[in-house]
Amino acid sequence: MGCFYKWDHLEAWVPFSTTWLEEHGLQGKRLAVIKVQGDSMTPTLDNGDTPLVEMLPEDAVENLPDSVYVLRLLIKRLQSDLMVMGGLYIKNDNPAYDKIHLTQSNKPDDIRIIARWTGKKI
Repeated sequence: MGCFYKWDHLEAWVPFSTTWLEEHGLQGKRLAVIKVQGDSMTPTLDNGDTPLVEMLPEDAVENLPDSVYVLRLLIKRLQSDLMVMGGLYIKNDNPAYDKIHLTQSNKPDDIRIIARWTGKKI
């Protein structure tokens, strides 16, 4: 399936200046850095990249803007499906991989959105 991450332990603290966080609209957010493994999000995120992500609350699955998110064991682009109420596409930026279409009837119960990519790489 391509791009996934390990979220099982804290490896290090990464300090950021409060000025840099303010300039990028990130102050006060719960941030983490993960390591990308795989090529399914190429060219946006490449194998070995370390994107800065914003940790989200557990109820974040409702009303998410189309963006790149960290799902349990995956980092993918999510896009809402306006044609199907509650529909959602899980997409790869690499065209070699297929997208997955989820609806209320075929959505796994254990899907969990953990974080949203801030658009920054470290």
